[in-house]
Amino acid sequence: MGKIAFVFSGQGAQYPGMGQSLAGFSPAAKAVFDLADSLRPGTSQQCFAGTAEELAHAAQKSGQDPEALCPACRQRQMADVFSQTYGG
Repeated sequence: MGKIAFVFSGQGAQYPGMGQSLAGFSPAAKAVFDLADSLRPGTSQQCFAGTAEELAHAAQKSGQDPEALCPACRQRQMADVFSQTYGG
């Protein structure tokens, strides 16, 4: 079997509603969103219903700190990984 690689986007890839349909379709992705909400309440809501301005502000804020990651973007990316890794 070949190897699989995941490539994550950089800053500016966030958009309102990101990950919502994936969470509705994939139990593995929903588990990632649920876990993120248990660690940082409201993260899924930020992904699903946040405005473009709110998401851009979170990305800009995280970009000022090299240790920080835009939570909404990373949550969505991890949901993608789990969805692909665990088959749905």
